Amino acid sequence: MLRGTDTRVEAIAYGVALAAWLARDTPRGRSAAPRWGHPAVLVLGGLLFVAGSAVFRGWWGEQAFRSTAQALAAVLTILHFQSGGRERSRTVPRVVAWRPIQAVGLASYSIYLVHGPILLALEPVLPEGPGPLLVVARVAVSLVAGWILYRVLETRVLEFRKRRDPQPPVRAVPSAAQSAR
Repeated sequence: MLRGTDTRVEAIAYGVALAAWLARDTPRGRSAAPRWGHPAVLVLGGLLFVAGSAVFRGWWGEQAFRSTAQALAAVLTILHFQSGGRERSRTVPRVVAWRPIQAVGLASYSIYLVHGPILLALEPVLPEGPGPLLVVARVAVSLVAGWILYRVLETRVLEFRKRRDPQPPVRAVPSAAQSAR
């Protein structure tokens, strides 16, 4: 089943609402924020992601709940780390500093662009089904193809753009709350 614009719009709507909530200026500050930094929030986000990826598959729940569960998992994860969860964690900085994770982050847009066509091209070669080995094979092929696209095309386009249009440094603009202090 291919995901349509409706699932992307839902995720974008959650992201916009979250960004607006995090950027709000309130007289009392963000008093509710520390609750979101609790490890249980991250666990709940992980469970929602697993449910969206593995549980809600192949039945009406996939169309009804999958994209919502995955979008809410992303929201909870962002809330956790924006609310101080990263300061209490020793594992997250180590994981984020791991070079393969950084490589996936750098190539993430290329991976996103290439994974759909790669999965369609693999359909005649790989058997049907959500078996764990097939998932690992599809993810591995998509990651490698995306990384190659990133190295061969995206980095060169970015270098060309920098040479053609050098950008002046961006200055931070203080928020209304910071200006009032």
